[in-house]
Amino acid sequence: MVNNILSVALETKSINEDGTFSGYGSIFNNADSDGDRVQRGAFTKSIEKWQAKGKLPPLLWQHEMKNPIGRYTVMREDNAGLYVEGKILLDVQQGREAYSLLKEGVVTGLSIGYMTRESEYDAQLQSRMLKELDLMEVSLVTFPSNEAAGVLFVKAASQVNTPREFERFLKNAGFSQKQAKAITATGFSQRDVDIKPLDDARDAQIKADMLSALIALKSTIHKGIK
Repeated sequence: MVNNILSVALETKSINEDGTFSGYGSIFNNADSDGDRVQRGAFTKSIEKWQAKGKLPPLLWQHEMKNPIGRYTVMREDNAGLYVEGKILLDVQQGREAYSLLKEGVVTGLSIGYMTRESEYDAQLQSRMLKELDLMEVSLVTFPSNEAAGVLFVKAASQVNTPREFERFLKNAGFSQKQAKAITATGFSQRDVDIKPLDDARDAQIKADMLSALIALKSTIHKGIK
């Protein structure tokens, strides 16, 4: 389950007529709107795992798992960040549209979908330092911001139905084990252990809003629970 995204302005090196492009999907030590900073080496293990399977993370449109628009041919870390080379498939309708928008400067961002494997909070910088990530996909996005994260949390909401799952969700979102336990303790009681999965769309949306609100307050919580 992808439950984090990190977006940057698309630092494109080239966009060619055949749909190929190159640029950076992530810049090291660049604080996002939540203060998170990707550290050099964060993608190394994940890229190696993908390469061992003979492929790379998919090229998606706006983080839509059902909407791939091409493939990446090169993905590696350099001194600056996560360097990528990809090809938009122009025989796919959404690929043609994405390419036109990219050429005209309407689409201006690359965004990675990932799961956090290792991180630590730097009190001096007031930033979460992302040290190891599972890279799931890299998308072309309209806006290079973190506002699209809400979509991912809505999709994740139906999978959080017990205290254990809620705690795991928080840890995957980047909270420390101590923080996740403290937050879970205030939101679930022992008698909630057998809580039934939500099957009502309205309740699912309410829970999704709650999860999104927690992530929006992440930087504040980091300061209060070390």
